[in-house]
Formats: sequence, C-alpha cells, structure tokens
Amino acid sequence: MLGYLFERAVCASFAIPCFITALQSPGMYTFLTYWTLLLHLVYFSIDKASPKSTLAVRLLHGFSFVGAAAVLVGYAVISVGGSMRFG
Repeated sequence: MLGYLFERAVCASFAIPCFITALQSPGMYTFLTYWTLLLHLVYFSIDKASPKSTLAVRLLHGFSFVGAAAVLVGYAVISVGGSMRFG
C-alpha cells in the first residue's frame, strides 16, 4: 500500500509541472528532455500491480529508461564538449 501511495505522489509531482509547462510554453514539446519527463509521467501513472498492465509496464519502462539515458549522454557530450572548447 505504501508503494502504491508513493507512485501516486510521484505521478502527481510530475503531472503538475508538466501541465503548467505545457500551458505556459508549448514550445517545450521540441525538447527530448520534456518528452522523457512525459514518458516518466505515463509510466508512474500505470498500476504496476495489475496483471493487465504487464505489457504496458515493460514497454514504457524501457522507453523511459532509454530516453533518460539519451538525455544523460546528450548533456554529458554538451558538458565535455563545452569544457574542452571554452575551458
């Protein structure tokens, strides 16, 4: 029960900033970071204990993880490249 409540709290903490950002600046949809955040939002909104959601959990967890890894690599390349160029 505690895990379920934690997931609902995480979902709410993602959903509120996502909806506010979407209303205030819709240009954010062009960034990979924002799409990864939306994938996390959908992943945390699924009830993982339900046997009917097994396929969705596996797909969204994979996409969410790969998106987060892509954002990490992208920012790492930008950071290292910027420090090598600008010192």
